[in-house]
Amino acid sequence: MNRFVSLFVFYLLIFTCNGINVNNENINLKISKNLNFHFEYNFNNNKDNTTANLNNNFNINNNNKDESKIWIFFNSKETKKSNLLKISKESTKRRINRSSSLKSNLNFIDENDLKVSNGYINKILNCSNNKNIIELNHKSNWLNSISIKISPSIINRNDEIITCITNYSFVKSIDLVLKYKRNTNLKQNLKNNEEEEKENYKNLKTTNNVIYDENFYGKTYLGINQLNINKIQELGYNGSGIIILILDSGFYKSHQVFQHLNIIDEYNFVDNIVDTSNNYQGYESSTAHGTATLSLLAAYNPGVMVGAAYGSSVLLGKTEDVRSETQVEEDDWIAAIEWGERLGATLVSSSLGYTDWYKFYQMDGTTRLAKIADIATEKGMLIVNSAGNDGAKGIGSPADGKYVISVGAIDQNGNVAPFSSIGPSSDGRVKPDVMGLGVKNYYASPTGYSSYAIGSGTSFSCPLVASGIALLMQAHPNWSPIQIQEALLKTSSNYLNPNIYYGYGIFNAFNAFNYKFNNSFNNDNNNCSTKGCSGYGGCCNDICTCAVTHYGEYCQYEKIGCTFAQCNNRGGKCQIDKFNQSFICIDYKDNNNNIISSYDPRDICPICTNASFNKCGLCGGNESQCILDNQRFVDSSNNNNNQDYDDENNNISHRNKLIIGLTVGIGGFLLLSISLTLIILKNRNLSKRKNQNNLKLDEINK
Repeated sequence: MNRFVSLFVFYLLIFTCNGINVNNENINLKISKNLNFHFEYNFNNNKDNTTANLNNNFNINNNNKDESKIWIFFNSKETKKSNLLKISKESTKRRINRSSSLKSNLNFIDENDLKVSNGYINKILNCSNNKNIIELNHKSNWLNSISIKISPSIINRNDEIITCITNYSFVKSIDLVLKYKRNTNLKQNLKNNEEEEKENYKNLKTTNNVIYDENFYGKTYLGINQLNINKIQELGYNGSGIIILILDSGFYKSHQVFQHLNIIDEYNFVDNIVDTSNNYQGYESSTAHGTATLSLLAAYNPGVMVGAAYGSSVLLGKTEDVRSETQVEEDDWIAAIEWGERLGATLVSSSLGYTDWYKFYQMDGTTRLAKIADIATEKGMLIVNSAGNDGAKGIGSPADGKYVISVGAIDQNGNVAPFSSIGPSSDGRVKPDVMGLGVKNYYASPTGYSSYAIGSGTSFSCPLVASGIALLMQAHPNWSPIQIQEALLKTSSNYLNPNIYYGYGIFNAFNAFNYKFNNSFNNDNNNCSTKGCSGYGGCCNDICTCAVTHYGEYCQYEKIGCTFAQCNNRGGKCQIDKFNQSFICIDYKDNNNNIISSYDPRDICPICTNASFNKCGLCGGNESQCILDNQRFVDSSNNNNNQDYDDENNNISHRNKLIIGLTVGIGGFLLLSISLTLIILKNRNLSKRKNQNNLKLDEINK
């Protein structure tokens, strides 16, 4: 019996310990995954752990085959005059005429126009001991950083190199260069079209008598007419004088639809060469996507295909590598944006779709790409970006940017395409912003001089909308990106009831062209001291501080409340504010993020401009009610949903704990039962022996 008890206890301990080890492994795997997908170095962190994590990243992400790329951020710049970047006259003119509403046009040169220190760069490169194993890839003057490539042959020396880099006092932090995927557009069929209309190119500047109908636009008429772009075109606008930067996978410039096009400059940021039309062996169609998007923007082959902005000038940037599963690396895209801005681009059309690195709760307009978009906006450049082709998974970056016009896809009947990524942003802003045709689009193909194809995707609705915006910019040369954004959103088909599927609705170019701003809105005096805060915020230091319910430069847009479907099902939890409302989705695993937020706009700006504080402490409405409807309040069911989601995501841990608890409990019960049984048996034996002894004594006495 004692052997049985010992064996039982031994196996029980083994089973219990194994259960604990499995649980710890699951936790470690989660931590490792988070570190692999997003690593941030800070001097306050442990350097040994940081180096190990970074090495792990290199090994997992590159399998020792490709060069590893990291950001190095600096904490200062050299402020001497010789360190200023050379800005083109077109860029200077745009900054003065279209600068952000929050910037004075007298300050169109700022610290972002100072170069990254060459002295810092040289010291970083010298960390390789002159063995050419560290290569400078790109500089970002706006982020005050550089991206470098580290040869895979020295993975085991990363600790030495990283230590060398981080020991410099001018290094603020390092981080991995993130890689992005674009969900492939749905290509449906190819079609060779032998019609060549080159004789029409000579009429490009004399189209006053043209009827802008299907006979002129050809197969692109449906999408252009759906957005009312042709009505602006009838007034004589074709994008002339507007410089558009288009970022994509490369461009087949010899196609018949581009023979008229004024290409100012081009650069291949993937290979760091000038040519954007190069193909790779085994990837002969690498220019297909870029050729398609450029044709939807600015093609000119009347009767076959016309893009509305055919009179514009373009900058071509190759930022996508079709050879890689992760086609876009963020440093290429950022370098291209800064390059295009310096050369005078007023508008950007980009089809970067989503990322595997960021989670939904991080899509709050603070990613690196979104920050770059903010700076571009301040300098008067508007970015139009596809919302993505991931449906309910939601938007990615930079579509989450505060000033980025994110474009979803609809079909010819105005229905949302099932693949079109839905919103909102994780801080409650309406996304996508507007919609355009993204189903069965007709576009130029690089398979031949006169070849065309049909396909679907938000990559195609994006340049279509951008072409209409180019005409708006031509018609209103002093409108800032913020003004253009307001004109677009407030004239789209769903403005009164924006939602996470349509955003503000189908873009209406002609209505946006005729939009009238409510208050005096010009670049000389356009802050909130004169314009106000739409009754939903306070104006302090010429900047609106909005109620938690609203956003925008003048609090003119209403947020979408955080719900279980939008937040919890995408890996987050809704954060409740002190007013018992929720608009922000946060990480459900982050214990540092309290489920209750103490944020109060009155702490920043105690003024409620042109309105009064209501009983919820929010600017707007009156003191006896809240300005929100019931859908804005977080009730007990939503809190339960948060808890349910936590339970669901931790069910493995709970099951392990339950199994361990039950095992220990059952084991304890069995041990107790066995012990009691042994005691009873022992007592019986003692009693039996005692009786036997008593019998013997009785016999002796007799």
